Amino acid sequence: MSKKIKDNIDMVWHPYVQMEEYKLKPTLIVEGNGIYVKDVYGKKYIDGISSLWNVCLGHNNKEIINEIMGQINELEYFSLYGYSNKPSMELALMISEITQHRYKRFFFTNSGSEGVDSAIKIIRQYFKNKGQAKRIKIISLESSFHGVTYGAMSAGGIPIDSEQYKPILEGFIKIVPPYCYRCHFKKEYPQCNLMCANKLEEVILNEDPETVAAFIAEPVLGAGGIIIPPDNYFIRIKEICDKYGVKLIIDEISTGFGRLGSVLGIDNWNVKPDIFIAAKGISSGYLPLGVVGVEDEIYEMFLDEKDSNKKLNHGFTTTGHPVCCKAGVATLRFLQREKMIEKVKEKEAFFRNQLEQLKSISIVEDIRGKGLMWAVELTDEFDFTSLTYEIAKRKGLITFITDASNVLALFPPFISTEEELIKIREILQESLIVAEEKLSLL
Repeated sequence: MSKKIKDNIDMVWHPYVQMEEYKLKPTLIVEGNGIYVKDVYGKKYIDGISSLWNVCLGHNNKEIINEIMGQINELEYFSLYGYSNKPSMELALMISEITQHRYKRFFFTNSGSEGVDSAIKIIRQYFKNKGQAKRIKIISLESSFHGVTYGAMSAGGIPIDSEQYKPILEGFIKIVPPYCYRCHFKKEYPQCNLMCANKLEEVILNEDPETVAAFIAEPVLGAGGIIIPPDNYFIRIKEICDKYGVKLIIDEISTGFGRLGSVLGIDNWNVKPDIFIAAKGISSGYLPLGVVGVEDEIYEMFLDEKDSNKKLNHGFTTTGHPVCCKAGVATLRFLQREKMIEKVKEKEAFFRNQLEQLKSISIVEDIRGKGLMWAVELTDEFDFTSLTYEIAKRKGLITFITDASNVLALFPPFISTEEELIKIREILQESLIVAEEKLSLL
């Protein structure tokens, strides 16, 4: 790294980083190929987190790159405000097809956070258009993460993400998450009778059902610690929502399009939400892109030739950007042709067996996950996650520290081979053993 670059590294204000600390030892990534990236010094790392949940098909996928370049040469951009473009239409058709035509109406965004804000605005305007303007409240989960814009942050349940920015928006209510390993009620499933899910009904009744618009949740809580709900959790949640006319919004930003070995993560629980939000993997991270998919009944509430105020009064300059949508088309085409989602499901058992070997290490408390989204929960008597993260990075493996600070997460690219998954386990195992040895010195 040249002295000029190193001296000016903090001209770029990085997210979620203490810049005073980071600028002393920055990591400048300059190249990527497959599941590997290289820094400016030539050091090679396994990208064990798909960059940030999103580079699902790995780095330097020529098929996606060529599609992007072809679209730039044809039409680099034109507004979707009153006009259309082919890539956005093509992508909408592909999403409808890949979700087996459960959804036929899609609103495109530039990120997951924007997708969550869009879904909140859509659902509130939907009820207003329907003549139920009092329905504005959104119920979500503690420990959930839905993004960093104000609407998404207000729906999220991780205090560190919102504490500095209070007051958050009004009308957001939290209930306990389905965290079986650390059950809020000190119960065990199924004897618990899904007390965490039934809490939703209790809150709806306390708030008055006529004021509640939606319940929003991730299929698996990602940044909150890779929290996987029990088998019938979402079935019960959907029953409660339907009983009181509350819409179910599922945040698929980290889980959609293959991460859990299914098209949508919620498919693992055989539940159909009224709205889903996806981003990250929809374009394999090659360009910014998000999508909000809605059921026809919601979309149709915005149609009225006699009342223009019922139209969706919302949008972004780059909504449905043709180049970004083309990246999405190329990604979904590759996923389908190469049967990548099925392959992720097949790799789940293999990766589970690999990670289960870590349980012999004393500081490892729990291993859990689905598809290629896994958590290694460590004892919280010392900051072993940060220590293990740093050791693994030095050994050439990039991991992720969740907001549940004692949980280290892995979500490697879908293209990872069994040999590469073994290598991930080996490096993490070595790193955990070194961290464990530190415990003996305390």
